[in-house]
Formats: sequence, structure tokens, C-alpha cells
Amino acid sequence: MAVHPGVSLQLDMTDRHADVVRDGYDAAFRVGYADQNSLVSRTLAQLEMVVVASPSFEAIRGTPATVEMLRELPFARYSIGGRAYPVQFADGTEFVPIGRLDLDTAAAIHQAARSGIGLAYLIKLIVQEDLARGTLFEVVPSASLKRMPFQVLHAFGRMPTHRLLVFTEFVAETVRALQERDLSHWPSGPPLP
Repeated sequence: MAVHPGVSLQLDMTDRHADVVRDGYDAAFRVGYADQNSLVSRTLAQLEMVVVASPSFEAIRGTPATVEMLRELPFARYSIGGRAYPVQFADGTEFVPIGRLDLDTAAAIHQAARSGIGLAYLIKLIVQEDLARGTLFEVVPSASLKRMPFQVLHAFGRMPTHRLLVFTEFVAETVRALQERDLSHWPSGPPLP
């Protein structure tokens, strides 16, 4: 907004899949794959995924060393409409994690993991500061997880406005910059943006 003072924004933040056309949105930004045929999608980035746990979880449950061990441990699960989403690996395999806590936002899953409630399968960008500070650690880092596309979606046949194109490029550049940051050299974590 500082760079483009003439642009006004109205943002709705939710993990639920809004109907872009019916709800009158100019665009939606989503992690994962588009599930509506009436939308045009553009992938802005491929996001690295990670399975994390807190030191308090590790103290009680131990450190899982294999993917098979992950299947036996409780997760704070991402769930929409009663459907828990699977942990997906780069080789195409996946499993639906077990767990007693289902949540519908990545922010809530992040907090649950920090609290030691269970493992969490999240976008690495969300937890990179915790990983750098040691408040969360990566579980089975040798397991290669499938990257998830970060996409912008808009209605088929509706041309994006110039302001939407400018905003989309800003979002894409911001995500790319965050992905390129090396947080390992900050012993107490990176400064907040």
C-alpha cells in the first residue's frame, strides 16, 4: 500500500475454500490445488512442507526416526468439513494422520504444535522462525515431502484488473523472498518483518 497509495484492499482471511465467483471475489490465494473448474489458476510458488514437533512433545513421545513411526503418533490435523488432509510425500505416497484435535487453520495447527499437543504438517514458511529458535524441530527431515503450489485463482473469462496483477506480483515476490531467507544464522531467531 505504501508503494501504491491509490490501491485499496479488502482481504478476507480464511482457510476455507470460498466460492470466488458466487462470493464476488476478484481472486483467491490458495495453497494446494484448485477444486473449481470455473477458475483460472496461476502458480506463484511451490511451498516446502514440513512435519514438526515441540521439545515438550519429544520429551513425552520421543523422536520419530522413520515415516512408519509418524503414522503411529498423534497430529494436530488439518481438517475441513470433517475431512482430515493427508501427509503427502514426494514419491506419491501419503497417509491420513491420526489425532484427537482437528483444526481448520494453519495458525491454529501451528499453535497446537508449539503447545506439544501433537505433530503438525505445515508449510515451512509458517514455522521457519520456530525452527530457527528451537521452539519446534523438524521430524524425520530425511523424508522428502511433496511441495504444495501457492496459487492465485480468478473466475474464468474475467480478466484480472491492473491492481489485481500488481497485488499478485507483490504477493509472489514476498513469498519468494521469504523462501530465500536463510534463518539458520540467527541463534535466537530472525527479526520479525
